[in-house]
Amino acid sequence: MSAFEDLSASQRLRAALKRDVTAICLESTVGLEITKPAMDLILELIYKKLSVYASDLEVFARHARRCKIQGEDVKLLVRRNKSLRSQLESRSPTAALKRKSSLAEDIFEDASSNFDEPAMKDKMRKEEPPMEDAIDMTVENVVDLTAD
Repeated sequence: MSAFEDLSASQRLRAALKRDVTAICLESTVGLEITKPAMDLILELIYKKLSVYASDLEVFARHARRCKIQGEDVKLLVRRNKSLRSQLESRSPTAALKRKSSLAEDIFEDASSNFDEPAMKDKMRKEEPPMEDAIDMTVENVVDLTAD
């Protein structure tokens, strides 16, 4: 067993986070050198912020009487960050379903007013939502809380 595997989950998380923070700080394109104490402060801030996020996500899922964190919990977490919220909403499965629903309504309206089957098929092909993103989001956003 390696030394990394002997660590607790919290210690492994801190070690991985330290590796990533250090790599990002060393790659900095700003042109400033970041000292080791500054890197340690950045590491601590990120660790604490992620701990708060994880705790909030657990609370949101449990409040909804679920054992798994889902995309809706993440959306609730980022509800005050407009740019991040809009990115998540544009990539979420519910957004894809809304787009598909509005597409169906448009097609129904077109069909009832002027039925043109080839034009309708072209419209469906052009405006079909990217379902790959929706499928990826459902798999990525589910976290099991029962594995404690």
